Amino acid sequence: MGSPVAPAYANIVMAWWELEVLPLLKQKFKVEFFCRFIDDLVFILEGGPDIVDQFMVEVNSLSRFLKFTKGDVGSAIIHLWWDSIGCQFQSKIHRKETFTNGYLHFSSGHPKYMIKNIPKGQFIRACRLTTRDCDLSSEFNFIIELFSKRGYDITLLDRKANEVLDRCLMDFPAILGGPSSGTIGSTFDKSVGLSSSNLICSFEMSDDSFYFSSILENNWKVIKGNSEIHKVLGDKPKFVFSVLYYRFAVAMMFAVSEINRNPYLLPNHTLGYIMYDSCYAEVRALEVTMRLLSGEKLVPNYHCGGESWPLAIIGDSPSASSLIMARLLGIYRFPQISYGSVLALLGDKQQFPSFLRTISNFTVQVEGIIRLMKHFSWTWIGILASDNDIGIEASQGLLQELAKRDNCVAFLEILPAYNSKSRLRQIVEKIKAPSVKVIIVYSTQLYLIPLMEEVTMHNVSDKVWIAPTHWANSLVFYNKENWKTLNGTLVFAKYNPEIPGFQEFVQNITPSPANNDNFLNLFWETVFHCKLLSNNNTAISPGKATSFCTGVESLKKLQTSVFESYSFQESISAYNAAYAIAHGLHNLLSCDSKDGIPENVSCAAVTNLHPCHQAYTRGMYIIFLTFFFYFEVPRAVCSESCVAGYRKSMRKGQPICCFDCVPCSEGEISNHSNSNDCTRCVDDQWPTYAHEKCIPKTIEFLSYKEPLGASLAATSISCAIITASVLCIFIKFKETPIVKANNRDLSYLLLFALILCFLCSLIFIGYPKTETCLLRQAAFGVIFSFCVSCILAKTITVIIAFTSTKPNSPMRKLMGTKTPVSVIIFCSLIQVIICVAWLSTDPPFPNANMVIKPGTIIMECQEGSSTAFGCMLGYMFFLSLTSFAIAFLARKLPATFNEAQLITFSMIVFVSLWASFIPAYLSTQGKYMVAVEVFAILASGSGLLCSIFVPKCYIILLKPEKNTRKHLTGKTDHNTMK
Repeated sequence: MGSPVAPAYANIVMAWWELEVLPLLKQKFKVEFFCRFIDDLVFILEGGPDIVDQFMVEVNSLSRFLKFTKGDVGSAIIHLWWDSIGCQFQSKIHRKETFTNGYLHFSSGHPKYMIKNIPKGQFIRACRLTTRDCDLSSEFNFIIELFSKRGYDITLLDRKANEVLDRCLMDFPAILGGPSSGTIGSTFDKSVGLSSSNLICSFEMSDDSFYFSSILENNWKVIKGNSEIHKVLGDKPKFVFSVLYYRFAVAMMFAVSEINRNPYLLPNHTLGYIMYDSCYAEVRALEVTMRLLSGEKLVPNYHCGGESWPLAIIGDSPSASSLIMARLLGIYRFPQISYGSVLALLGDKQQFPSFLRTISNFTVQVEGIIRLMKHFSWTWIGILASDNDIGIEASQGLLQELAKRDNCVAFLEILPAYNSKSRLRQIVEKIKAPSVKVIIVYSTQLYLIPLMEEVTMHNVSDKVWIAPTHWANSLVFYNKENWKTLNGTLVFAKYNPEIPGFQEFVQNITPSPANNDNFLNLFWETVFHCKLLSNNNTAISPGKATSFCTGVESLKKLQTSVFESYSFQESISAYNAAYAIAHGLHNLLSCDSKDGIPENVSCAAVTNLHPCHQAYTRGMYIIFLTFFFYFEVPRAVCSESCVAGYRKSMRKGQPICCFDCVPCSEGEISNHSNSNDCTRCVDDQWPTYAHEKCIPKTIEFLSYKEPLGASLAATSISCAIITASVLCIFIKFKETPIVKANNRDLSYLLLFALILCFLCSLIFIGYPKTETCLLRQAAFGVIFSFCVSCILAKTITVIIAFTSTKPNSPMRKLMGTKTPVSVIIFCSLIQVIICVAWLSTDPPFPNANMVIKPGTIIMECQEGSSTAFGCMLGYMFFLSLTSFAIAFLARKLPATFNEAQLITFSMIVFVSLWASFIPAYLSTQGKYMVAVEVFAILASGSGLLCSIFVPKCYIILLKPEKNTRKHLTGKTDHNTMK
């Protein structure tokens, strides 16, 4: 029992043993009870130990192939421990001492669906062989512990255990329970010798029991003696007939008929065939294969009987049956051509060297589905897969391709192999999710029918079902109740070119007693709804036949064309299979080595033709096309696309297709939809409002062309002109007492310095250049220091003038022009030294500031050394405070010729302006920072001009009578008054 197919072999051989040997034993011994588990037999005999010994001798003498050993009650028979308790037999799992837990480790390289189903198989085995609940619970715990040591997840094992328990509770009572409650048709396949047809073989029993129908039919002669099952099923199984599968047999027969009439293909040879029915069951397919290889006697590695071997086998349609057939036929290099198997694994020539097919595997359909999803921009789908090779492998292949293209799967659900209502309801709840609009189903009809019944019951609509070829012609489309659910289904179908003459051939076939074609008789009864008297296996249920068939009815006279209604054209794959065999035989008999026969293979004579020669024929491929009908293309996405200007932000714990759209950050753009990341603009560019593209940044500086710059420039020039006018007035009236008072030369210098102050502000306006950046702050600092130095000199001159009037005063030595000139030169020279050091070490330079203001390039003069700039302002501030302090001390001197009060007030204005300038300057950016400094220059200069010179101009121009020495000194002619 080491081979994977050993249990199937054992079942076939032991079924033969039950039919041929057991009746002989019952003639000699009184057998009260008999049952079998694969190759383990349980007997209850009437008699003592001597009868048992005689029975064993007799059993081992009836067959030279099979030998048996004896086990007593209360002992273990290989894998089964059994005992009698009262009047009942009890059994449970038994493991021999040599058991080593050799199951595959979870981390092995085998497909995960295969790994996950290994413990499930052990749970099912425990359910079938254990009779008591306590033993079953203990066995389940043992299996969970066993597989957890092999790397399996406890959650996975618990889920599989619960699935099997549901199956035990639901399926087994359906077979052994009470009377049937309804009828359901379940589709099955047929496997043939040289050809194959797909006929339906199902049973009229309860809805829950269709899963076991093929097993019951295949073993009917063995199990019909069981009284409990007999009560449920009756005397014999009843079956219905499917034209959808019979059409493949008709296509094969038509191809054989054409080949035999073709004088150029297999000349002087006639191609024949024999047909077998596999009933969509793997065991039946294996049995038929064994029969073809061995003859009537099912003996492995032997061919019993005089008839010749078939040269090739066409079949089976389901991949599961083809797989088990291909493993056996590959051992003998027996050619097998399938017309319906799409399992990709069958293309592995190492495992299946003699398997060919006339239909593409499901990887072609996967590519078609991927292109379909791309065409409709579907990225969020659901997948349903049957619990078999077709469903598991196809869904896994699709998942791999979807992952390569960043598509996502909302759910992947495995359809239960049994009719579990609770499990189907769970699947339907996921199907009903509003975000899932497209569902791909990889399933055979056995799994599909109960699913669609449950979906229809829940009134699920507005879903797009994508149907691969496995169920393109499923019976679910013929049920009107499913039409609303399946509206808008996209079906993948084979390319089926027209077969010339095939329609006429179908319309001209008629049943004949001479042909003894049971399949044709069933087809006739199904199409014309009558009963042929010669046909025992009628396809019409009792009580439903309204008339008997005459056999001369005409298919041409039917109102609905049978050829078109049942899409006979789709059976071209069976037609191609027959032709592939014919061409292979033709090439082989013609010894044409160019057509695939290796050089080391000798030419075969027709009398010595062996199936292994035919294995060198080449396969054929069919291209799949899609067709669909839908009014509006649905949106199958987890999240709507992110427009330009947004990026995708993945949701934690969800697939990559589920995301939120987040606006691009400041300075970034995305110029296409569904962008994963935003792109930062280059330094001199900035995003648009929608963050769709980068545009050049706005260049900002204090320009003459804008109102602010123009107004400041106009103010500067106006102030300079006013100051120049005051200077002219002073020069014109230079001999007047008010001008001569307080050193008119200092007044000239101060006015000239104020003119320069006003004009230097113009350097701050305009596009920053290297020259202007070098001059603006240095010129501003030196000129203002010169102004303040002149004011300081005037203040000192006032103090000296009033203090030197005392006799013998030392201040008399300071009288004259040397003192104020020295003060001006000394104070200004310090600022000049500071500025020269600044310009020579770290001078200001033009800079494009792209950081301070988003979206704007601020053209500014970078100060270079902030320390030097601070020293310049600090020294100017120090001079102002010194001048203010000295003027404040001189404010109480006699008012005659005393400017101390005016100077005090002007210094208060000056210091206040520059004290407020610092925080205002630091709190602004760009051109407004420059404007603040220009305003401070103009305001402080205007303050000095207005505070010191405007009162004097008022007297000179408007009150000339006060511009006299007498009025200024405050002296009058007292004698005259007297």
